[in-house]
Amino acid sequence: MASNKIPVIVYFVTLLMSVSFEASARAFCALRDPVAKIQSIFPTATDFKSVVRTINVKVRDKVQRQLPDVKLHFGELGRHTLYIPHNEKGPLGYVHVRSEQSPWGLIEVAWGIDPQMRILDFSFQRCRTNLRLKLETPQFKFHFRKKGVKALQNMMDKLPSMVTADVLPLAEIVLLNGIKTLTITAIAWADIIEEVRIEYLARTFFPKHYMFRQLTTPYSDALNQKLMETFGAEEVGINRQASQAYGVFDEEGKIIGVIVEGHIYTGDEDQKIYWGVGKDMNIKFWKSHDVWPPEEISAEFDQIIGMQIKSAEQCQSKVELIGLEVLLLSKHLMGR
Repeated sequence: MASNKIPVIVYFVTLLMSVSFEASARAFCALRDPVAKIQSIFPTATDFKSVVRTINVKVRDKVQRQLPDVKLHFGELGRHTLYIPHNEKGPLGYVHVRSEQSPWGLIEVAWGIDPQMRILDFSFQRCRTNLRLKLETPQFKFHFRKKGVKALQNMMDKLPSMVTADVLPLAEIVLLNGIKTLTITAIAWADIIEEVRIEYLARTFFPKHYMFRQLTTPYSDALNQKLMETFGAEEVGINRQASQAYGVFDEEGKIIGVIVEGHIYTGDEDQKIYWGVGKDMNIKFWKSHDVWPPEEISAEFDQIIGMQIKSAEQCQSKVELIGLEVLLLSKHLMGR
């Protein structure tokens, strides 16, 4: 772990120190000038941590399952570094470099990523064609900003309308590199990604928070019985076995809120949604980290912000029933 040793908040240091790695060893595709690159993407950063992980066959196989049409070349295996910039408030996101084969030789792209795993910025660390200058413009980079994996995948068909024909092959390589970067990062550093995401949500929506911790077995037998009585059905749309919850605590150790990581049934696969519930027992926020849900369902989720506990009979949609379950779960975890 590399650091310039500026103090950081206790729970984030604990998280990073619990990870086994050897930052002193040279990792493939590391940033050549970490301080300058991190400052350019995260100007408020005062320090950063670097976490080295091995991209092995297991990671490659998981990537292939998520991106069946994408192949990882030999250089993408081995040891790689994830940089985590932060300031006195906590982690700000990530910087990661990945390589890609091209007609101009090996290309290396440095990506800035926000805590919700969306692209903030990118720049070439290595590229032997001047065509790169056409892709480093604010106009082209704008298409990537705040996009997650699925949103980037949806750009593939639109790419020819964004660039001229001469630069299209390089643009396709960069877009593919971005998709792979987000996917590999989410798999190889999954534990850190989850912690940073929850910390970011706690910091943003619970200003008085001091720490958070995962709450084990959020769905107890007693709660499941209560939910069965409330809804008259086994489940209303949340995959309870896969879902998790985190308690948010103040400096006195009192719980001031709950962040629920709910897995929503959508047919083909579960979609992860995060909700925050305050001690006044209303829904403070909901967040997803990709293009789901579609606009019409997003509007329904927006309407339940501020929702408080009511009867199932008063709920007018499936989204409201899901919101009611989130509130009942949070009430149970806060001991109300």
